[in-house]
Amino acid sequence: MKESYNPDNPEHRDIKQKIEIGDGLSNLNYAEDVTHALERAGFKVIECRDVALDCDPETPWYLPLQGAGYSLTALRTSPAGRFFMGNLLRVLETFRMVPKGT
Repeated sequence: MKESYNPDNPEHRDIKQKIEIGDGLSNLNYAEDVTHALERAGFKVIECRDVALDCDPETPWYLPLQGAGYSLTALRTSPAGRFFMGNLLRVLETFRMVPKGT
């Protein structure tokens, strides 16, 4: 979340909720909170920045995560691709063809 997010603003809360539900995120947090949590866990945070500022409108930062288009990359990140791979991996785990937790 950016510092400009206002939890008292109904429009901001609505946008946050739509992102969390639509993208399957459990809870969006402020970048500073995430950085501090990583440092408390023992990580050294080298860089934290808003990559959206570096993108042009036709190539947004989230494009690889969107699952749009017709390619193996898009299939991998599409809802259908995630469903297929999740189930395939469960079957492969059951027959011990891949390690549990894959």
